[in-house]
Amino acid sequence: MVHIPSTLNADRILTELKFEKNDRWAVPVLNRSPAVDPVVTTQKVILKDDTFRESTNMPGASPSNERKLELARRLAAAGVKEIVGGHAGMKEQCDFMRMVKEADLGLMVHSYVDFGDWKRGIQNSIDAGVDAIWMPGALNPSPVFAGKLGPQFGYWSKDFDLDAVLDNVRAAVDFAKGHGKLITVARAPMVPEIFEKALEAYVKSGADRICIFDDRGNCTPQTIGYVVKKHREVVGNNVQLEIHCHNDFGLGLANTIEAVRAGADVVDCVINGYSHRSGNCALEQISTALEVLYEVPTGIDLSRLTELCQFAAEVYGQPIYPQAPHVGAWAYSYGGVHISALLKEGWFVWEGMQAETIGQHRHIAWTPTSLERHGMAGPVALKIRHMGYDFDEAQLQQAFDRLRQVMGSKKFATDEEFETVVHGMFGKAQASMGSAAVGR
Repeated sequence: MVHIPSTLNADRILTELKFEKNDRWAVPVLNRSPAVDPVVTTQKVILKDDTFRESTNMPGASPSNERKLELARRLAAAGVKEIVGGHAGMKEQCDFMRMVKEADLGLMVHSYVDFGDWKRGIQNSIDAGVDAIWMPGALNPSPVFAGKLGPQFGYWSKDFDLDAVLDNVRAAVDFAKGHGKLITVARAPMVPEIFEKALEAYVKSGADRICIFDDRGNCTPQTIGYVVKKHREVVGNNVQLEIHCHNDFGLGLANTIEAVRAGADVVDCVINGYSHRSGNCALEQISTALEVLYEVPTGIDLSRLTELCQFAAEVYGQPIYPQAPHVGAWAYSYGGVHISALLKEGWFVWEGMQAETIGQHRHIAWTPTSLERHGMAGPVALKIRHMGYDFDEAQLQQAFDRLRQVMGSKKFATDEEFETVVHGMFGKAQASMGSAAVGR
């Protein structure tokens, strides 16, 4: 049971917040209220990592297969069960997919196959020993993506031929299934004369999954929810629905959550959101959001996510934004008056999830706003008392002056620098005696 200081009203806190059984997080009771969210999703969701393919679209990212294999090991250790290993049209990526299977990591490996050259792509995938075929471009709007098949296979083309597209889909699915491969197909644009006919062809051909794309990142959550529901109405429950969202408007996470609420079974995600443009729905964000906020099991070990994301940043040479949710360097960083509540009342005053849950740790940054704020009742004074020292207002002012010197041009002091200043003023001997007095 969470420790709530006697100075706080425990009944009121527990009326407002629901604590996880191991006190790793606390969320508003309203999150699960039928009045707020009548759709309470409880089914387990498959998180399919697409880092190895999407990252190839990111400028400057070209790690070796050996480095990628180590990242795949860490993904598996974190609980990820499925990955898109790469592009079937590229030898180096086929080599990587073969390496993953030979390493016996327990990962289902999907191979990305261009619909415009599907026969060669599926054969390359079979030769690489992958488990599944991911063929999302069956009804791509752009004629350019039709590749060898010709412009009539792009549904924005003036020469578009739906029957020819669906004949090739059936042949591709049959080829993949004949070799024992799970196959995912897409798309089914919400165009009346295409939508239901395409979905019917996908289902009857034996496709295992149908992927729904927001590849320009310009759908609203309401649109995504509507589209997923319409897909489910047509295909029923025997085919899994997958969602793939980009983040151009910062809605990749929200759209993916809405897809799950609407009934999506499989979620595409990418470590640190790595991809072209503004990236994709991030693995570390969707896994924590589903587990913590929606109580949807994902099988992910949340405590491994920070280390996983940091390693991916090394592999791809792309730093994590300091304020990135959960895994950024400042995700659990505090300054100013907020420090007082953390020291005196509890983590749940300002945090929805304890830092250790995600493999993080809390950072206190002593900024100019924390100095003199509330004087003897403020965060600096409280911290000094927590260190076991007795002091008066003159000594507190002296501490302020010394901390300003430490802050200098960087405008903050770390918690370690703070403690060095205080120990230098009072000496550790007094701290040990004072600690006993305050029960530390």
